[in-house]
Amino acid sequence: METLQEEMRDSVEAVREGSAAGQEGAARVAGAREAFAAIAATVEEVASGVQEIAAALDELAASAGAVQTEVGTVAEVAGRTSQATEHVSSSAEQTSASAQQVAASARELAGTAEHLEQLVERFALQPA
Repeated sequence: METLQEEMRDSVEAVREGSAAGQEGAARVAGAREAFAAIAATVEEVASGVQEIAAALDELAASAGAVQTEVGTVAEVAGRTSQATEHVSSSAEQTSASAQQVAASARELAGTAEHLEQLVERFALQPA
C-alpha cells in the first residue's frame, strides 16, 4: 500500500509538473504570438514607408523629366538667340561697310564738285 501511495504521490507530482510545464509552454506560446504580432505590425509599417518612398521617387522622376524638358527649351531658345545675334552682327557689319562706301562716294562727289567749280570759275562771264 505504501508503494501504491508513493506511486500515487509520484503520479500527482508528475501531473503537477506537467501542468506547470504546460502553463509555462502556453505562456511562451502567448509571448511568441505577441512577438509575431509586433513583427507583423513593423513589417506593415516598413511596407507603408517603402510605398511612400516609391511614390516620392515617381514624383521626383516626373519632376526631373519636366526639368529636362525645360532645359531643352531654354537651350533651343539660346540657340535661336545666338543665331539672331549672329544675323544682327552680320547685318551691322554690312551696314558699316555700306556706310563706308557712301562716305567714300560722298568724298569723291565733293572732290568732283570742287573740280567742276574750279572749271566754271575759269570761264568768267563778261558784262555785255
